[in-house]
Amino acid sequence: MTFVPIVERELRIAARRKSTFRIRFWTAILAILVSFISLLFLWATRGRGSLGHPLFANLTGYAFGLCLLAGVFLTADCLSEEKREGTLGLLFLTDLHGYDVVFGKFAATLISALYGLLTLLPITALPLILGGVTAGEYWRTALALVNALFVSLTAGIWISSLVREPQKAMSRTFALILILVAGLPAAGASVSLIDRIHNFSFLAWVSPYYPFSFANAASYFGHPGRFWGTLVASQALGWLFLALASYTLPLRWQEGTVQRERAAWMARLLRRDRGGTARREKLRRDLLPRNPILWLVASEQGFGRAAWGIVIVWAGLVLFVTINMPVEFSTFVLGWYGARPFGFILKLLFTAQVCRFFVEARRNGTIEMLLCTPLTNREIIRGQSLAIQRNFLWPVVVFVSMLFVPVIVTVISGLSSNSFQQVITGGAGFAMSGITAVRAVADFFALFWFGLWLALNMKKPNFAPALTMLAVVILPAVLCWLDVFADLFFILFGVTRLQQDLRWTLAHQFQSTFPTKLQPTLAAVPPVITLSGNPSPRSE
Repeated sequence: MTFVPIVERELRIAARRKSTFRIRFWTAILAILVSFISLLFLWATRGRGSLGHPLFANLTGYAFGLCLLAGVFLTADCLSEEKREGTLGLLFLTDLHGYDVVFGKFAATLISALYGLLTLLPITALPLILGGVTAGEYWRTALALVNALFVSLTAGIWISSLVREPQKAMSRTFALILILVAGLPAAGASVSLIDRIHNFSFLAWVSPYYPFSFANAASYFGHPGRFWGTLVASQALGWLFLALASYTLPLRWQEGTVQRERAAWMARLLRRDRGGTARREKLRRDLLPRNPILWLVASEQGFGRAAWGIVIVWAGLVLFVTINMPVEFSTFVLGWYGARPFGFILKLLFTAQVCRFFVEARRNGTIEMLLCTPLTNREIIRGQSLAIQRNFLWPVVVFVSMLFVPVIVTVISGLSSNSFQQVITGGAGFAMSGITAVRAVADFFALFWFGLWLALNMKKPNFAPALTMLAVVILPAVLCWLDVFADLFFILFGVTRLQQDLRWTLAHQFQSTFPTKLQPTLAAVPPVITLSGNPSPRSE
């Protein structure tokens, strides 16, 4: 028997898969657009001189972020999907081992991700022509990007060997990568501040962020051992993830007995909860006449509680910084940098609820039952909109309003002390807060419409929330304040596509099951979604 035979099989499948080629094509297109837009912004702000190094930092920064997200999109659900489909048991009936399956799946996903990264590297080499970047810095950064991709993919495949549900796999992979990239460096910096003797903590050497940050010429020539040490440590962590996945998969592939388990705190927070009998009757009496979809989704009140928790923490931070720090600092730092992480978490939570209904409805067949009722497209979408407003309208309003608190304090302080400089600073801060507020509101509208469309049309709807965040929030960030135009495109695209009858949308997904002689009739006669899941022509 050949060594790791599944690797050969998975590589042959990946070579015939269309997505393997599409990833390279679209990665190159996006990289060209990002480099062109970044070059225009840098040219407008810095002039013609010293463009090479800032452009290289922007391009490699976005490449580093995409490498980290590869584990969430590519490997987080590769083994858990096999568990749900029941194919792992057949593999383990043979003389295959856990490392055969793990390395096979890992090789198939690695080849697609590596092709995409190899497409990015020639474009990131363009700053070498402009100057400011050495060849050694470029190759060290390329090596750090490959290392980050490897660690992200191995982290995803390890988490995938532990869980079965796709949402848990993706969320836990994202949390693990976030801990490695942000948590460990923050812990290392804290230890360094306490120690004051060593300016670097060896605790955080396994983070893939450090090889990337130490690849630049200034850091490398001062301490070259740090780059190679952190690179080897993070590589060792990736191989440890593969070893853990190979050991865990044969032990965790079975579903096991059904037993009542205590849910995690996040699951308890976001669980469906309609309360007691009196509350359920009140909800049915109040919401069902307004919209049946609103009544169905009204039980997801945990999203509203989580949104209020994020907003309360953000509001506390704004008040603390405004009271204890200079007004100029609080105006610009909170408006430009402070709102980003809290806004990102709030948008992530918002997207999760937007996509949740259609994802679950397609998985359990509810969407087909709904389309057998007299409900129209407009009523289904409106019910989703009302449910989102019920949970997120006032948290978003408070979140956006807190952007203007430091500005108002600055203006009032300037007027009371007759300080013209503070008034000018407040005016500039008001303009910046206004731009941030408009961008945030546009992002929420774009996430709603584009997220609904993706959840309804993707072949794997479980990936709809992550792909929505990637397309609407992460990738357009390179446009800076011009990302409003990208939001406008996503809004118009989603609104236009959702105007189509949802029955047509689902019928298109099952079109491959139609007999050939029936396919031409679908162009003229709207399909009817039956309870069995097979669309059929509507009788005259």
